[in-house]
Amino acid sequence: MAGCATHNEFASEAALHDHNQQARDFCKQLNDGTEYYQCFDRYILKASSVTVHKLNATQRSLQRAIETRSS
Repeated sequence: MAGCATHNEFASEAALHDHNQQARDFCKQLNDGTEYYQCFDRYILKASSVTVHKLNATQRSLQRAIETRSS
């Protein structure tokens, strides 16, 4: 398909920035220090060479965590 990124392509800086902002906002809501740091370790994508596949998988995981916490 033309215009569709493959899973091996790198995610855009804008997509990484948006994801990391959402992850930071979620993690900042956690009160427990250990849980807070584990959240950052799990959801913040630090490398600039993150693949689309890794970004999508991490976004899905973050979304599940957000939904679980809000229910």
